[in-house]
Amino acid sequence: MYRKALIIIMAVIMTVVAAGCSQTAEHTGSQIDPSEPVKVLVSILPQADFVKSIGGEQVEVNVLIPPGANPENYEMSPRQIQEVSQADVYFTIGSIPFEQISLERIRSANPDMPVIDTAEDREYAEGEEAHHHDPHVWLSPVLVKEQARIICTGLSEIDPAHKEMYDKNLNTYIAELEKLDKDIKLLLADRKRDAFLVYHPAWGYFAEDYGLHEMAVEKEGKEPTAKEMAQIIAEAKQEGITAVIASPQHSTRSAETIAKQLQGEVKMIDPLPEDYIAGMREAAAVFKQVLSDQEE
Repeated sequence: MYRKALIIIMAVIMTVVAAGCSQTAEHTGSQIDPSEPVKVLVSILPQADFVKSIGGEQVEVNVLIPPGANPENYEMSPRQIQEVSQADVYFTIGSIPFEQISLERIRSANPDMPVIDTAEDREYAEGEEAHHHDPHVWLSPVLVKEQARIICTGLSEIDPAHKEMYDKNLNTYIAELEKLDKDIKLLLADRKRDAFLVYHPAWGYFAEDYGLHEMAVEKEGKEPTAKEMAQIIAEAKQEGITAVIASPQHSTRSAETIAKQLQGEVKMIDPLPEDYIAGMREAAAVFKQVLSDQEE
């Protein structure tokens, strides 16, 4: 019931207001002492950057999945459960396996804490591969603007004394995200191909935003069979692809094997950057190299 109400509220907000927090958003929980910072839980590092960009010094953010850990299989420690019990709000990313596995424990540790989903499912355009099960919505600067608005609204409901500051910071951050989006479009406009090869399929939303096509080695969390590996290599050669994009959170064994077959190399991109805008600029630069066969 709460999730449905929040979705309806945010739909109204985004229709009526181009930027800024809702003036009439439904209250999500008890308001905190305005002299104290809001204690916020998030799942991944980029979310922490979103919250800090909007909340500034008025928020204390606890990231549940530490740097380098895999969001697909990470399990919280007893110390983290204790930290959960003291939080004021939890902003989820939507559908990463960690949240699906841990949400019941989190709710049990802090039953009165609002849990706010900052992302909604989205699909490719008609005729393209649906990816409504893809949780990597934060890798789209366009969708991050929507997440930022939801975060702003949630903070304002819990801490209305600082709503004006949250509104102002939100507008500033959205302007930065719009510039990032524009810069990536310009950077990738002059490219040799649209298709790229990744080990873990994390870049579907990014590809949709910028007219690219993601080809993935891993399928539903599984390594490819020998037959599938041969097919991937053949398709990559047909597309003129030589590089394989990998991430620090996953094994690079298959990526290295395929790169050798393609007489190319593995390119590393971190999909969970601590500094979101800087990290996305670095990622875009690597994509430019991969799509244009440029040397570093």
